[in-house]
Amino acid sequence: MLTIGEFSKLCQVSTKTLRYYEEIGLIFPSQINSENGYRYYDILQLKIMLF
Repeated sequence: MLTIGEFSKLCQVSTKTLRYYEEIGLIFPSQINSENGYRYYDILQLKIMLF
């Protein structure tokens, strides 16, 4: 699992952009921690973003 910061660096987009993509339904994190709201992404989302 990758944090939103790690994921954004690999995809070369900002964390703000990733949150926007989530808002418009383009891509969703594989997990969101209910206690702190941290977003986690996996390899499937990385493949989608790099396609």
